[in-house]
Amino acid sequence: MDSDDVSLPDRFEKQIKFLEDNPEYSLVGTWARILGTKKIIKFPEDIKLIDLLADCTFVHSTIMYRKSDIDRYNLRYTAGAKLAEDYMFYAKAIKYLKMTNLQEVLLEYRVYPDNTSSSKKDELVQNMIQKSEKKYWI
Repeated sequence: MDSDDVSLPDRFEKQIKFLEDNPEYSLVGTWARILGTKKIIKFPEDIKLIDLLADCTFVHSTIMYRKSDIDRYNLRYTAGAKLAEDYMFYAKAIKYLKMTNLQEVLLEYRVYPDNTSSSKKDELVQNMIQKSEKKYWI
């Protein structure tokens, strides 16, 4: 989470409760509202590989995961995946982990016109494709 984003007061409680109540899930994100607007960043609840092929399906600032599952499958961020480390992580993890998004806003996300995620989306995707290891897409 960036220092200028705002986590809502019950965010951690809700995400921890979800993971405690749903041991089959390893990773949980939430929706986010763009600060100063009514715009909500919404992603699906049931995440599948096909969703990740279309776009990143998480607000990375909202992610909470079980470290034991990350360690079990030796999942790490991909060195050299410039500008797409989080996206590559999800692409690798989807093979092993069940992931979801809580269908509610639990973070207020600050966006600037020159944010990496706003201004470099095409570059992010192209870089991810060029630098990715093909084994993650099979």
